Amino acid sequence: MAHTVPIDWWRRQAPPPPGRLSALPGRVAYWGLLAFTIALIAAPQEYLGIPKQLRVAFLAAMIAIAANLVDVASTHRSRTQPLEVKVALALFAWAVVTIPLSLWPGGSVTMLTEQYFKSVAVFWVLGSVVSTVGRFRIFMWTVVICSVPATIQGLRAYLSGNLVNGRIVMGQWPGLTANPNDLALVLCFFLPLAAALALTARRTTVRMLAWGLVALFVAGVLVTFSRQGILVLVAEAMTLSAVLWRGRRRAALTGMLAGVALVVMLLPAGLSQRFATAFGDDADHSAQVRHGDQFLAFAYILSHPIVGAGLGRSMDAIDPARGTRTWTTLHNVYLAIGVDLGLVGLGLFLLLVGLSYRSTRSVERQPPTGMTDLGVFASAVRISLVGFMVAAFFAPIAYHFYFYYLAGLAVAAKETARFARAEERTRP
Repeated sequence: MAHTVPIDWWRRQAPPPPGRLSALPGRVAYWGLLAFTIALIAAPQEYLGIPKQLRVAFLAAMIAIAANLVDVASTHRSRTQPLEVKVALALFAWAVVTIPLSLWPGGSVTMLTEQYFKSVAVFWVLGSVVSTVGRFRIFMWTVVICSVPATIQGLRAYLSGNLVNGRIVMGQWPGLTANPNDLALVLCFFLPLAAALALTARRTTVRMLAWGLVALFVAGVLVTFSRQGILVLVAEAMTLSAVLWRGRRRAALTGMLAGVALVVMLLPAGLSQRFATAFGDDADHSAQVRHGDQFLAFAYILSHPIVGAGLGRSMDAIDPARGTRTWTTLHNVYLAIGVDLGLVGLGLFLLLVGLSYRSTRSVERQPPTGMTDLGVFASAVRISLVGFMVAAFFAPIAYHFYFYYLAGLAVAAKETARFARAEERTRP
């Protein structure tokens, strides 16, 4: 029997979508990613008595990375990686190349292996395997639900008066939420995802649960008395209001404004006073130190524009100018990366942030036919990215998981939409 040769045989064929439910490596990588995320945020292994020597989070991450490598190789996607991934890898490569010139090469290697590599790897896996709307929804529910125990712990600490200098004490709480500022950032970044789950829920009970989690997260942010958390919350609320207004979701917008009014009336006592201490002549000592560090960082970047102090070595670069050894990093992501990796590293990082934002914006504006939920999810990720852009001015989270989870979701939204459109074009 003769075989029919396609008329477009000479064209380069697009690779199949990553992480298909029918592909075993993609499925393993996806569930490995979920297991790592649960271990990272909720840390159930701490309560189940699992020996730390097993390193549950590390094992799950390695399984996800290995499975995704197999999936990428088997589907021939190694040459078709998204632009965001290429920029992230270029930034990672630049960090590696500059290690020999670091102020402390050993410290840079430790930062690379113990933190930065994991963040970039999670970003890459997430953008590859969260490849359907269903997977997107499950992942969002996972991170939202995993944040609930820490939120409840924070509220309990506040209501029981477990405070030090007016701040809640999380105790020996594991995971990403070991202190009030970390808890505030986690809740701020995941709050828009909970709102998206509420807006796309089909069942009333699920919708009410998701809105309840939004309210819980807002309360959790407020009781942390985190100044950066409040600023991020305000920025996200303003962005969400604009999204709801453009989307003509008047009922949701009215409900959100009513919620904001209620929050203002129920603000914890002393929150306004703490927020005011970040500015002006009455700024507390920590705020004054951080303000001074900004100028020291600018001066260092201007004097070392190409190769900086080395990955994670901003403290070594700034401390001599401070006149004292504080062993604290810069509370500004942009300046920290500029000091560490020079203008080349800062430029690549800003490009990665901009590309991630653009990807969510494009999917939000033009979701694939019949995939309006994906457009809502992309809006939520974009709002979280706005929150990160604001938090980056105040938080020492340059190489942490926060941004790379959000950037991974941005890539996932873009790739899911791209493959959905490709499948739509091939349908008879």
